[in-house]
Amino acid sequence: MSSELNQLLDGAIATSKQWAEKGWPMTFGRYEVNSVIEARALADTVNTRIEANAYWEDVAEVGEETAEHGEVAKKALAEGNAMKAKQHIFSAFFEERKINDAAPTWGPVFAAVDK
Repeated sequence: MSSELNQLLDGAIATSKQWAEKGWPMTFGRYEVNSVIEARALADTVNTRIEANAYWEDVAEVGEETAEHGEVAKKALAEGNAMKAKQHIFSAFFEERKINDAAPTWGPVFAAVDK
């Protein structure tokens, strides 16, 4: 396994796990709620609270799933199973595209193994 690919995987795994906490700009109704932390802090009277929490909890779940795919890919590469690694990297890439079409985390990793 190349050192560069291993670094890409490590970075993507760590970043994926933090998607919900670090967040990104999102608006729910008239409220800007940019992370799971902000969603949890919304008052019960905010009528978009449920939607914001559901969205950010989904982002957290997808982040954990993509990180798991990354861990499996790292192990597969260490064992010399490039095909299995590529399949898991693609799965992480595909999952990320559900919440961010640009796939800034897993897109570069997929591009690196798709050469």
